[in-house]
Parts: sequence; C-alpha cells; structure tokens
Amino acid sequence: MIIKRLHDEAVKLLHQKLSDEQIIVELKKMGINEHYAEMVLLNAKEIKSDAKEFYKHLLGGIFILLAGIVLSIGTYVYSKPTYINEIIKDSLLFDTR
Repeated sequence: MIIKRLHDEAVKLLHQKLSDEQIIVELKKMGINEHYAEMVLLNAKEIKSDAKEFYKHLLGGIFILLAGIVLSIGTYVYSKPTYINEIIKDSLLFDTR
C-alpha cells in the first residue's frame, strides 16, 4: 500500500513536469531515504517509457496490417483475371501439341 502510494505520487509529480531533484525532495518528505526515492522515480519513468513504446509498436503494427490489406486488395483488383482452364492449357504438364 505504501509502495503504491509512493509510486502514484512520483507519477503525479512527473506529470506536473517537476525536475528529478524536486520529485526526490517531495518523496523524501513522505518519509523515505534518498536512494529509495531515486529508485521509485526511475521505476515511474520506466513505466511511462514502456507505455509509450507499447503504443508506438501498436500503431506501427496496425499501419503495417492496413498497408498489407490495401496492397492485397489493390493487386487483386488490378491484376489480369485468369481462369483455371487457361492455366491448365498453358501449363507444360498438360502440353496439348
């Protein structure tokens, strides 16, 4: 419970755009030592960074998926229609000469 409260406080202070030193001072006011305050701050930054990376990869994946769908539909629409009879007739396996 205490750790969660410290972490939430660090995230809140990060959103307020305070410097690292100011955040550490505020966390120390809650009764923890400086090294633990630094660790809480680093963990809060990593979680924020992980969330950014997740959404960056998610959007990139969605873009690749949509580009693949558009490319598949485009090549299907613009390709010359072929029929299985023409393929079999032109095949070397069934040479009718």
